[in-house]
Parts: sequence; C-alpha cells; structure tokens
Amino acid sequence: MIRCSAVFVLVHAICLGVEPSKADEPQEAGIWSSFTLGGDADGVSMKTTGDTLQLTVPGEYRDLWPNHGKVNSPRVMKMLSGDVVVQVCTDGDIDTAGQNRIEGLPSDTSPVFRAASLILWQDAGNFIRLEHASAGSERTIHYCYYHVFQDGRRVVHENRLFNDQPTQLRLERKDGVVRAAYRQGNDMEWHDLPEHSFVLADGIFAGVSLVNTTTRPFAIDFRAFKIRSLNDDG
Repeated sequence: MIRCSAVFVLVHAICLGVEPSKADEPQEAGIWSSFTLGGDADGVSMKTTGDTLQLTVPGEYRDLWPNHGKVNSPRVMKMLSGDVVVQVCTDGDIDTAGQNRIEGLPSDTSPVFRAASLILWQDAGNFIRLEHASAGSERTIHYCYYHVFQDGRRVVHENRLFNDQPTQLRLERKDGVVRAAYRQGNDMEWHDLPEHSFVLADGIFAGVSLVNTTTRPFAIDFRAFKIRSLNDDG
C-alpha cells in the first residue's frame, strides 16, 4: 500500500551504508524511506507489494528529453548526498510491438518508444538516465539505453542491444565520474558501459521513472531498489 500526498509517496528502499561485499545480495525491505513524486503524475498509478513498486503511466506522452521533447515523466525519487551506487530490477510488459505513436510529437522523438528508467537527478537539465528500452512497432528491439544530460544538452549517449527479460540497472557516482552497468535474468556478471566524467551537485535525487510515446498505458515493476553509500569506502 502507498500513502501519498501531493508530492510524497512511500516505497521500499534499502538503508544507506550497506557493506560493499553485500551490495548485490538480497536485502530486507524493513526500512521505508520517503520518496518524492515529481513530473506529471496525472493518470499515473503506484502500488507497492513487498519490495516492489509497480508504476503505471497512461497512453500519453511522458519523456525525459530536455530541449527536444518534454521533461514530464513521473519520477519517484529520494534525495541523497555524496558518492553512491544505486540499482534496481525492472520487470514488466515494456514491448512496443504493435503500438501506435502519439500524434503531434516532436519530429526527433522516437517513433514508438517505451523505457523503464533508473535516474540520478539534479534538476530538469542535469541528470542521468539508464534504461531498459523498447522501440519500433513492426520490428521491435530491446536495449540498454544510457543518457547523460548537462545544462539541457545530451553529452553521453550509449546503447546496447539485449533481450526482453527482467533487467537489473546500476548507476554509480564517485569522485566526479559516473559508471553504468546492467545485467539480465540469472546473469551474475554486470555489463559495464563506458565511464564518463560528470559533476553533479553533492545533493542529488535517485529513483525510477517511465518514458512513453505510445497511445497505450503500460506498467513496470521496479524491484529491490538498493542504495549504497561510497563515502566511507576510502
């Protein structure tokens, strides 16, 4: 069950300061933290069961694309400080096969696109999004999609094709460098993307979001959201 006001929602989170050796182990969902609900929440639904947050968006345009589209996707976030690692598992029907693109969208937005996003967020012009994405209506692809936006401009753009299955996403911010990785299914090995220098404010938000350019609603389960502080790692 979720309790929410105009801007607050409770979801499961993991306590800061988990030992590095236990970062990838299952963690008890005994600690609840207050997450901020931002973006356009109209028509959005949220439900928690155990360590899972199910986030649903309507068949309307929701994006994280400054200066080209909109920055209006619903964002469920928690404020953090210092160097951190965050990760989450995404699961749900993200496939865009047979979907229709919303009419009237900017010409440089994806024709048919959905994404489940892990984000590190300073403001609407400075943020990082790492995603399980799906694109295309007739020939659908699934891929890991990684963007870094600085002052409203995309300065990093990486993607890797993968399968349509539950996907773990991980972002790390340490000493002005950001690192991104993903793994799928029962894979124990993380697949790293190129690291990049990118300075965000000390106080940032971490959380999850959904992007949609299709006319149908969709829901994603975000499971086992984990946060680990790196401030004491040395």
